[in-house]
Amino acid sequence: MNIQDTLVHIFPSGVVSGCRPDKGGSFEVLKLPQGAVPQNCEVLASCRAKLARGHARRESYLVKTEELVIFFRVCPAWPAGDSSDLVLGVGYAPVGAAQSLALQSLARKSMEALRK
Repeated sequence: MNIQDTLVHIFPSGVVSGCRPDKGGSFEVLKLPQGAVPQNCEVLASCRAKLARGHARRESYLVKTEELVIFFRVCPAWPAGDSSDLVLGVGYAPVGAAQSLALQSLARKSMEALRK
């Protein structure tokens, strides 16, 4: 399964957009209901960012499917009047590949920094 099909499986109610393997693995999933969480995957790690009072939530996820490890953030869509959430992809790599281990390390360090 390619990344676009995998994202449709993880976020079936969203619209996959901007899936760019040539741009470091960046991707977006738009038009998600508020409070959206990944489905049909194993969550390896997650973290809710500590934000200043009054700011919207931002959550980071490191997930694993049968074929891919994926790191992304779920946050409110822009402009502020839009009531949907969106996913901003940080990267993805095949399970078991060296890139997968590097991505997992990056994700865990990023999440640890958000917890401080």
